[in-house]
Amino acid sequence: MVDLVFNPPDAQAPGFLRRQKKALQFMRAFDVDNPTPDMIDDMVEFLLDYVTEPADRDEARNLLWDASQEQIMMLMQSVGGAESGENPTEA
Repeated sequence: MVDLVFNPPDAQAPGFLRRQKKALQFMRAFDVDNPTPDMIDDMVEFLLDYVTEPADRDEARNLLWDASQEQIMMLMQSVGGAESGENPTEA
């Protein structure tokens, strides 16, 4: 089995507000609205930018599709700047 290695941006990475806005939009869609299939596709592609392994993008994308709800929410929080103190790829 191949592991998913996720490398969220740190506090020094440029583009914080853009990432934060996008992450919040996805999180709100899950909490309030009914997510659409297109929104889910967009979220997977958004998270894929931070996957460093596997290098094969199709394989990495499939691993994201197979992640649990808890793992996806942790990944979204880590990209959005939340500091949970946990490594989301170890869940």
